[in-house]
Amino acid sequence: MSKKVLGYLLAGLLLAGCNPLETAQNVYQGRSLPARIDFDKGTGLKQKEQKLAQALSETDEKIEKLRMTLDRQGTPPSLSWMQDTGRSMPWLNGLLVLDSQGREVRRYPQAGVKKLDLQEIHQEILAAGPAHMRLLPQTTEFGPEVCMVKPFFYQGAHQGTLLAHFDFRTLVSADSQGDDLIVFFPGTLLWSGDYGPLARELSRQDWDRLVAKDIQGEITVGERTFYWLVRYVGLDPLIYAVGID
Repeated sequence: MSKKVLGYLLAGLLLAGCNPLETAQNVYQGRSLPARIDFDKGTGLKQKEQKLAQALSETDEKIEKLRMTLDRQGTPPSLSWMQDTGRSMPWLNGLLVLDSQGREVRRYPQAGVKKLDLQEIHQEILAAGPAHMRLLPQTTEFGPEVCMVKPFFYQGAHQGTLLAHFDFRTLVSADSQGDDLIVFFPGTLLWSGDYGPLARELSRQDWDRLVAKDIQGEITVGERTFYWLVRYVGLDPLIYAVGID
C-alpha cells in the first residue's frame, strides 16, 4: 500500500477542531474535498485511528471516486459513458440507467450474473426524495451486492436513476490491509476480514442507535473490542471497524 493515502473521513474528522457530527456529514456526504494523510510524516492520529485509516484507505478511495463520478452526472448518461466508467473501475459488476418508473433503459455490460431488485431500489429513491444519493445493499443468490444510486429529479419530479453495483468482497480483496477490516451496513455484513462469525455478530448490534449518537466509537462484542467509523453516502451509513485488542 502507498504510504500516502486518502483518508477522507479520518483527516477531516479526527484532525479537525469542529463539531464531529457536522464534519462527518460535510466530508462524507460529498460537500467537502478530501484531505490527504501522509503516514510517513506522522498523522496525529491515535493508534486505533491510524490502524483503521490504513485498513480502509484504499477501499474507501474507490468508494469516493465512484461517488464523485456518479454525482457529477446531471442527466442519465450515454452507453459510451457507462462503458468508459466501467473500464476505469474494473471492480464494478455493472452500471444501469433506469427510467422514471424504475425500468431498465440500458446497462453495461450486457450480461449480468447477479439479479437486482430494481423496483425495490426505485421505491427507496422515491421515498428519499430529490438530491439524495443512496448506498443500498441487495441480497442475491451469489452473495450481497452494493448499489450506489444517483437519482435524477427535475422540479420535484423523478426523471430516472443511474445505478452502479459491486461486490464488496472484490473491492476489498486487492487491499493488502483488508484482513484487518470489517465492513457492513447495519444488519448486513459485506466483508468479514479475518474475524469470522464475530464480524456478523458485530453487524447485528443496534447500529441505528449507535450512529445516531456519533460517527465513531468503540464497541465490545464477546471478548473483542472494535473501533468503528461510519461513512455516509447520502442518507446511508456504511460502517468500517477494526479490532483493537
